[in-house]
Amino acid sequence: MACGQSEVTESGMPSSSGGGAEAVVDSIPDVRIPPLRELMGRVSPAQDSSFAPIPSELCSRDGMHLRREARDAFVRMHGAAAAEGISLTALSATRTFGHQASIWRMNSLVIIYVTYVVLMK
Repeated sequence: MACGQSEVTESGMPSSSGGGAEAVVDSIPDVRIPPLRELMGRVSPAQDSSFAPIPSELCSRDGMHLRREARDAFVRMHGAAAAEGISLTALSATRTFGHQASIWRMNSLVIIYVTYVVLMK
């Protein structure tokens, strides 16, 4: 077998023929796939119990929300980083469809403006 290739055992785990390589075990827990309405931004994070506010001292502005499990993981990661002398700040979080659409519109206007300026030279 070529370098970097591995076989898959009956259990679905990768194995390496020879060399005493250790099996890789997936340590990521099962994750619930959010409903389509959440994926499409058709949710109000401040009113939905699936979301939680990011503590204001950990983010760039007030009112930022993440899915509850993501917020809890971020808070733990922030604490671990702080213990190592690393500063973390959440700059972005859940966006509603309307908020995301306004970003797309603004980006489109910038592209149109820049194109106009370049063509008019």
